Amino acid sequence: MAQVQAPPTPSSGGSKKTIILIVVIVIVVCVVGAGVGGYLIFRKIKTAAKNKIEQTLTNPAENGDLLNKLSEEADNSDEAAEDFKRVEDVEMADSYLKALDLSFRPVLTSVFGEVKITNYQTDYLGLDMGQQFLEYTVSRNIVARDLNAILSSLKQAGYTVGSSNQDKDGASIVAEKSEVSLEITYWHDDSTIGVVITPVVKDETGGDGTVE
Repeated sequence: MAQVQAPPTPSSGGSKKTIILIVVIVIVVCVVGAGVGGYLIFRKIKTAAKNKIEQTLTNPAENGDLLNKLSEEADNSDEAAEDFKRVEDVEMADSYLKALDLSFRPVLTSVFGEVKITNYQTDYLGLDMGQQFLEYTVSRNIVARDLNAILSSLKQAGYTVGSSNQDKDGASIVAEKSEVSLEITYWHDDSTIGVVITPVVKDETGGDGTVE
């Protein structure tokens, strides 16, 4: 009687090869899928950027105000930089103003870079009130966002800011330090800053008072 032989059992080596092949196929599919997905995302971003540029170029009415403003600011900054090169940093003979300049000038240089004194008065407006005046020119035009930077720089230099006001035309700041009060004013889109200096003294009640 003939014996029935059992079917051959797959070897463990063949099973391992099959598993490895399947893993390789899965990895390849994932890599290809990720590559295609990344490429599609890249194309989408590139297309959106291109459309935005084309919209800016083809719709000047919609973007004209912004472009004109940026262009005007650039032109004004260039003009202010050229004017700054031509003005001289005035040498002051007054020792009090020299000392005050040493304290205050770093406030402006930290915001605008190099600055110069272009005018000063030891008796402001001839009122004989102990007030003096400094006029600084900075290396670029002043804009609205500079106010916060100036306030921060004043505080870092040890000044106490009493008040600050700003509108579309310019700004004014009142600050005190070492028994002196400074009234700082400037116009936007201009490169000149005026500082009126008023000594602060103690009155008879012990409070602060300005010289009358």
